[in-house]
Amino acid sequence: NPHLEGALEGGAAVFHVQASALPKNAALTEGVAFGGVSSFGYSGTIAHTIIEQEVPVLQPVDPKPAVRYLERKEYLWREKVDRNMSKHLGMHADADASTRVWDRKMGPAEFKFHGGHQIGFVPLVAGTSYIVLVREVMSTMHKGKPFRIDATVFHGFCFLDDENAKLSQKLSLDLKTDVLTIASYTDENPTETVHAEMRCRPMELRPEHKIPLDVEGTIARATNVTFKDEFYATIGNNYQDEFQTVEQAWTRRGFDSVHGRPQLEALPCCYAYVGGSAGDPNAVLKPRPTDGPEVVARIEFGHTNTDPFLRGGAWLDATNQPGALMSQLDVDAKTCWPKDMLGRPYFAAAIKSYEVLDTDFKQTATMWGHHFTPTEIDGQAVDSLANIYNGDKKLVVQIHNGDMGTLVPGFLEASRGRRNMYAFEWKPAPEP
Repeated sequence: NPHLEGALEGGAAVFHVQASALPKNAALTEGVAFGGVSSFGYSGTIAHTIIEQEVPVLQPVDPKPAVRYLERKEYLWREKVDRNMSKHLGMHADADASTRVWDRKMGPAEFKFHGGHQIGFVPLVAGTSYIVLVREVMSTMHKGKPFRIDATVFHGFCFLDDENAKLSQKLSLDLKTDVLTIASYTDENPTETVHAEMRCRPMELRPEHKIPLDVEGTIARATNVTFKDEFYATIGNNYQDEFQTVEQAWTRRGFDSVHGRPQLEALPCCYAYVGGSAGDPNAVLKPRPTDGPEVVARIEFGHTNTDPFLRGGAWLDATNQPGALMSQLDVDAKTCWPKDMLGRPYFAAAIKSYEVLDTDFKQTATMWGHHFTPTEIDGQAVDSLANIYNGDKKLVVQIHNGDMGTLVPGFLEASRGRRNMYAFEWKPAPEP
């Protein structure tokens, strides 16, 4: 500090920049000298110590000790990061003028985390974790903007076998078509395996996105309650750790071919577009009557220590899981799963669109899933919905026209070595 020497001139304090004897000063006589030592820790820990020393004889010293000037090094965390840099994807590379590429390795923690997601008893990367990868890409292209995923094709599962401990993921975004291709490869097998092609585009929030979840009203309409142990003992997927977090689900079966429609008042707890999809000039937003099957589920993670990038895939998957309860339409059934589906592994087979409304994945430990089956308004069919809310009951994800696919038990276990198992497209699900 160039002003330090002038500030201390004539005072009883000395600021040492190198080892030196005590200065001679009228304020300091034989007896005891006091000094202070301060430590300012990088992490915020600060300590001060006062020391004393007997001073029998004062030794004259140079009144102007040598001055040392230090230059501070700039730390990485203080540097400005390029807006196109993703913490989890790294910096992109441009394959050509219209293709942007990210190449990333899955670390041991990420590999272990995804091991809790098992279709049947086979660990594999959750399809919802691809949504998180899309979110990372979109955050570099359109910071903080809601976005929609549609026109999606899944080509095969990404298995997490032992030899995939050094698994890498390659993301290629076509800037002309907005299609993101997600592939994987390993050090042992550098040949890329394409898992998904997903068209992702920014979007604007619509009026229905701002309606909070009415948990109390939905639970009051429920006629069945499913608890965690019952749910996970019945389904065919062996979810573990943070992928097994559905604590409780409340279900209203709605109507079926035997009992017909229930005599319930139509309560407008959600909205749907009639006469077309959102954005169509002839589409009209109207209250959705609650006369069809409905499920609301509470998702509990128990803590908030997991990296939001990993947690995002788990809570997206966990809040989709209660949708499996929609397949049980028998109001007198004792199980949460139809007999013809007991023990069968399941996955999302068809989806019209997947809208991520809040791109901040730092959610609370509690999440909510709210599902509707297709119904009619004024005689016109409308989309089924799966709404996902954070702990503040704020809508963060909306899924339109989801349909579930199943596998014969043991199919993946017997065929996992072939890697490419199936191919299907997300498209509007047929009416029941």
